[in-house]
Amino acid sequence: MAMAKPCGDCHSPNSAPLALDIPESDIFYDWAGSQRWVKTTLDADTLRAACAAVGACHLLYPHAQGGAAEPFTPLNAVVEKYHRNLKAELDAHGIFNPGRLYAAL
Repeated sequence: MAMAKPCGDCHSPNSAPLALDIPESDIFYDWAGSQRWVKTTLDADTLRAACAAVGACHLLYPHAQGGAAEPFTPLNAVVEKYHRNLKAELDAHGIFNPGRLYAAL
């Protein structure tokens, strides 16, 4: 296999199909298939889309992002609101790891 760009893990619900249809990829299964380690030559957005198709989220490791702006799957508006509210309650002054998980948080 050629040198991979994105590399990371894909977390899916137990009800998701075991096989992921991700071309040009090596996939290793862990946790009875709920966690899949993916090494691929595909770009980060294509890989995230393939994981999202089965209800999964994907974490790209920073050293192998392949140009991805953020390592974590972007949050939808509702989930981002919950993240902001929780962070505001637990870290009212915003001093604990600002921007570590998501640049906007």
